[in-house]
Amino acid sequence: MAINSSANLQSKIDVTITQNTDSLVLGSKTAVKSFNNGYAFSFTSGLGTGNINCGLFLNGSVASGESVSLDLRALQEESFGAVSTYKFVSLGAINFTNTSCASGANLKLRTTGDGATATDPGGGSNGFSNLLNTGPAQTGDLMLRPQCSIQFTDPYNTIKVTDTNRYVSLFADGGGTPGSHEAVTGLCFGNPAGCWTWNMTVVGVTGV
Repeated sequence: MAINSSANLQSKIDVTITQNTDSLVLGSKTAVKSFNNGYAFSFTSGLGTGNINCGLFLNGSVASGESVSLDLRALQEESFGAVSTYKFVSLGAINFTNTSCASGANLKLRTTGDGATATDPGGGSNGFSNLLNTGPAQTGDLMLRPQCSIQFTDPYNTIKVTDTNRYVSLFADGGGTPGSHEAVTGLCFGNPAGCWTWNMTVVGVTGV
């Protein structure tokens, strides 16, 4: 059985600014400014630079004031009719999204190790400091507000995952009322009571 993997990345913001002016001399005039950063990259199947051999999509929820720890050397996903465990050695891209709806339902992304808690965010071990380059410290928080997404990409496959550099954590900030905006905005639905919801997409190279 052969499995081939590929991934197409895009990260851009399309901006269009229109200015309308009226002048007795020149008449009406419209000026338009448009731009985007145009980032795009395609990973192909393999084990070298610019290659991947695996891609996963995970989602879940975390109770207010609690945390979830994700082990990039032991991620489990059900696909092709079976549950498999994936042991990443390098990442090509990783994306985190806070899919909660309520204002104040913030998630904090930390390179905190396994065993850390909301009251002791630096108390874990084997935090994935290669991602944020801050180590397992509270000052390394990246705030994911509701409907917010953050993505890290590395076409050179230099974001290494090791036995001592492997855990990322999502801490629920504890504010807001989960699900309170669902009926009004229609942005999303199904937040479990008292929980924030999230998803993670990761592509990279697995091995030993």
